[in-house]
Amino acid sequence: MTDGEGAVSVTGIADFFVVSASFLASMAAQPVIGTWNDKYDMKKVDAVLFMIACAGGFI
Repeated sequence: MTDGEGAVSVTGIADFFVVSASFLASMAAQPVIGTWNDKYDMKKVDAVLFMIACAGGFI
């Protein structure tokens, strides 16, 4: 995360925030996904979430 001279690079900071935001979003979504898995068929919920993740990968 440094540029070789001891300064922190902007790219490293951006990567940190992207990974942190992804982790926090995943953590916050777990109770909702668990409720959906209990209420609906787990395979259908997983399929929908997988399609959303694939669509997010294209963006």
